[in-house]
Amino acid sequence: MKNLKTKFPMIEIAALLLLIAFFPLIAKVNFMQNDDWNRTTSVARFLNGDFKLLDVTATTFYTQGVLGLFFALIFGLKKLPLLTLIVSVLDFYVFARILFDHFNLSRFKSSLVSLVLFFTPLHMYSAIGFMTENYVMLFMLLSLYFFLSYEKKPKWSQFILFNISGFLAFFAKQSGLLINAAAFLYFLLKKKYKEALIQLGFLVVLLGYYSFFFPKTDEMGDKGFIRGIRISHLLDVGYAYSIVYGMLLVAASFALPIVIYFVVSTFFNVRKSKLTIAGLLISAICLFFLLNKIYDPGKISWAEYPYFENTFERTGFFPRSVLGTKYQFRGNYKLFTYWDLTSKVFLALAIPCLYVYGRKIINIYSISIAGYCVLMIFVKVFFDRYTLPVIPLFILFLLCLRVPDTKPLLTEKFFPFVVGSFVLVMAFVSTQLAIDFVLSNNYIWGKSEQLVSTGVKPEKIRATTSWGKLYGLCWQGGCRYLFSYDTLEKNPSLKVDYVLDDEKDLSFPGSIFIKPKVYLYKRVL
Repeated sequence: MKNLKTKFPMIEIAALLLLIAFFPLIAKVNFMQNDDWNRTTSVARFLNGDFKLLDVTATTFYTQGVLGLFFALIFGLKKLPLLTLIVSVLDFYVFARILFDHFNLSRFKSSLVSLVLFFTPLHMYSAIGFMTENYVMLFMLLSLYFFLSYEKKPKWSQFILFNISGFLAFFAKQSGLLINAAAFLYFLLKKKYKEALIQLGFLVVLLGYYSFFFPKTDEMGDKGFIRGIRISHLLDVGYAYSIVYGMLLVAASFALPIVIYFVVSTFFNVRKSKLTIAGLLISAICLFFLLNKIYDPGKISWAEYPYFENTFERTGFFPRSVLGTKYQFRGNYKLFTYWDLTSKVFLALAIPCLYVYGRKIINIYSISIAGYCVLMIFVKVFFDRYTLPVIPLFILFLLCLRVPDTKPLLTEKFFPFVVGSFVLVMAFVSTQLAIDFVLSNNYIWGKSEQLVSTGVKPEKIRATTSWGKLYGLCWQGGCRYLFSYDTLEKNPSLKVDYVLDDEKDLSFPGSIFIKPKVYLYKRVL
């Protein structure tokens, strides 16, 4: 029986179940969203033999683009969201394999922890459509997997695969080189000078090619990290602190059960030293008030959790893509208030706990997190989805510090319970947000295309952000049709030029949203 449990392919079965579970939802996607209009348009150009990137493209993209090209050749351009779903499930699979092969977790625990990543709202959002983030995540995780394989048993084949994966991650998005860049410093600190020299050579060649030969777009130049406005971010201590602490806080909230386990297991391991426990508690209390007193998220986006703008907000996924104030879901306020507070408390507890582990906290994960946080300070505009790469690194950093327990209760009972409970909540919330997002955007995009088929010019329709980027964004007074979450009573200014043409009830079985409707208004000529 024990041998059967050891060999049971739980990770593979879990990945297959995720694919089957979300296939029907993703198969319904008929819209482009956020930046994926750019990615989808680029693949359409690739299909016609034009491999030049659009000038509005800021990412290197080619890895994602070539994958999309081959997929579209077989299944068609409109099926690209299914490729993203496959890649997102592979994120789950590779992360679970890292935990199983390199962290000595059982298949069950590896699957549970990997589900924490999969159901993270930022990851779930990026699994819809043809966004870049989950593609970058896949190759970063592969890069990390082969790095750890090389560290466990040095084979040059693993080292080569490590850098090939980093190469592919970089040519999906520039920040995908994170693990490979951090490895250079890691090898230096470990006095592995041969590996450090080779890694430096790899980085110099790759970045040299990108700097001097890669066909960069205007947007890449605009979002470079060397212009004065970005340097000013570093000089603004409040801004820089809010970026770094905010990223760690959001990452801690998405990895909350791992943070809780880390804190509890650390206190358990030092339980015989009352002085150490007192020191940790006093430090945590001081840190809680100090860290949050200085924190000013309003400098970046919003003053309330989840703090950073763009894709995941209190009312759902990417609500500002459509005009008006979006409807909310039941328990919205309490969920985010308690989630935020709990994350702040346990992050404040976790930081002093690091003292217990001494030099062990200097590793590939902490180097990568620190480097990425510094890089994000220089970004022109910081969006919430930029936090996504930190989450698996944050989880692995905490898990690599764990000490074998003398009490199996902590790992065999408490760990699965706290992680499993969190996964259930996140799976429910993220799935609700995903269904709502698909239903609302499907309606808006489908209705807009229907209007175009009747002779309405697409640039005269105010639909979603992507529709506006694709066809041109009209402003309220110049739109023949516009979609909004607002009723005429909520937004009386609409009554001046518009009448209600249609409304769509977006309810679905088990929905937690309150009066989920979107309205189509027609301009009075």
